[in-house]
Amino acid sequence: MQIKGLNFEQYEAARQTALERVKSRIGHRPTREQFKRELATIWTPLDSLAMVVFVAALIISSAHIITHMGKMSAETFASDYAAGVVMSVQTYTLVHQLGMVALAESSMLLFMVLHGITRNERHARPQWSRWFSVPLLLAIIAAVFVFLANIHAELGLLESIMPPVFTVGIGLRLERLIVDLIERRKDIDRKYIHAMDVYESASSDPERHPDYVQVLRASIWEKLVSLPSNKAFKDAPGGFKAAAVRRELDRDAWAHGDVSGGEDWQPEPVP
Repeated sequence: MQIKGLNFEQYEAARQTALERVKSRIGHRPTREQFKRELATIWTPLDSLAMVVFVAALIISSAHIITHMGKMSAETFASDYAAGVVMSVQTYTLVHQLGMVALAESSMLLFMVLHGITRNERHARPQWSRWFSVPLLLAIIAAVFVFLANIHAELGLLESIMPPVFTVGIGLRLERLIVDLIERRKDIDRKYIHAMDVYESASSDPERHPDYVQVLRASIWEKLVSLPSNKAFKDAPGGFKAAAVRRELDRDAWAHGDVSGGEDWQPEPVP
C-alpha cells in the first residue's frame, strides 16, 4: 500500500500554511535588551576593598610623580624658555605634573586592557609570541616610568615601591574586570546582530527563515494525512514520514535545476 501524493493545489496549500506559520514566528523587530542575561555580577566585595587600596596607592604614586615632574620641569624650564617658549614656570610645571600623572597611570591601565581584549587575536600566533603585543609594551613603558618617578621621590625604598606595586597589581585585576565587561557586551552584540539578520531576511522573504524548511515538512505531512486515502498512515514511523515528504519536495526539483541526469534524453519522434 502506497501513500497518495499531493496534487499541485494541495502542495501549494501546504506551502502557504508553512509561510503563515513562519511569518508568525518572525515577531517584532529584535532589540538589544532582549539578549541581556541576568548573570552574576563580576564585581565582588573583595574588589571594593581592592579599590580602596588602589585609590590610596594611586594618590600617593601620583603625588610622587608630581614631585618628580616638578623637579624635572624646574631644571628644564630655563633652557626651554631660552628657546622661545612663552610660559610661566608655574604653568609649565603644572602642565607637566598633571599631564604625566594622567599619561602614566591612565595609559598603563588602558594598555593593559587593550592587551587583554586582543588575546583571542593573538591565539593564532606561534606559542612563543602569543603573550606579546604592542599595548603590552606600551603598558610596560608606562609602568617603568611610574616606578622610576616613585623611586626618585627621595623616600625609603619600601615606601617608594609600594604605591606603584599596588597600583600595577590591582590594575591587573581591574583590567580583568573591564575585559570581562567588554566581552559580555560583544557577546550581546553578536546575538543581536544575528537576530537582526534573521529578522530582516525573513521579513523580506519568509522562505529564508531558518525554521522554514522544518515547518514546510511538517505542513506537507499534515496535508498528506489529511487526505481520506492516507488516514492509515497517520501514525507511520519517522523514516516513512521523511521519505514521503521528501518525495513531495523533490517532485518539482527538476524545474529549479536541482536534479542531475537526463541531459541527453530526447523524445521519441512521432510516427
